[in-house]
Amino acid sequence: MTTPMRVASKIFLATFFLMMTVVAFFPASSLKYLSREINGFDLIGTEGTVWNGKTRFLVRDEISGSVQWNFDGLEKWWPRFSWTLNGSGYELRGSNVFLLKHTRLSIQGEASSDSIQQLLSRFDIFLSGVFKLAPLTADVKYAIRSVKDINLDRPYDIDWSGGQISYILAQQFFQVELPPLNAQGTFENGKAATVISRVDNKKRLLELSLRENGISNIRVFRRLLEVTNTPWIGDQELDDVVIEIERKIF
Repeated sequence: MTTPMRVASKIFLATFFLMMTVVAFFPASSLKYLSREINGFDLIGTEGTVWNGKTRFLVRDEISGSVQWNFDGLEKWWPRFSWTLNGSGYELRGSNVFLLKHTRLSIQGEASSDSIQQLLSRFDIFLSGVFKLAPLTADVKYAIRSVKDINLDRPYDIDWSGGQISYILAQQFFQVELPPLNAQGTFENGKAATVISRVDNKKRLLELSLRENGISNIRVFRRLLEVTNTPWIGDQELDDVVIEIERKIF
């Protein structure tokens, strides 16, 4: 390496580590200025630094919780953080590698039904039990004010412990006890699709989908009516769709 190249490399390394040292002591409260650029997202009571700290958050005045993060070093020159996110009835754990215009997110965790009841109530569904998210990796592309796209490395996999579920169907109220269920699905380009089946035999009970325009679709299979002991007049097979509902949720 020539002398000028040695000098340039030393200047680059010195500048890089100086920047890392300065940023390492930035107070975590400085993140609040970035959060203001994200609609419906607020940080409250931040502590520590941007490298090691914790904060509480509020999403659209509906979802609240706290998150704690720690700098785990560099992965191919990109910063890696481990984190834990806690809220009422849920705990998620994972890590992020922050790249130039996207982040690689690894996540797993558990949640009680209380933590998602507000979302389920939009579908007139009320349930008990515990959900467990299998380890998952996602590539999240973002702009200054929003998430642009989310791509999963494989379908997400969520197990539900089973329990009591109440729902309104055809303007009638039902309440049943269900066995443990599994949900597998995809999320890409603003669209989501989920298949719900029994854990013991993987036979489809329900399909849920969400399109980019905010229209949700629910397809109920004859097998679900059998599992819930719901009377049905018809000769459809267990794999046939017997009820289909569309609703705009946002």
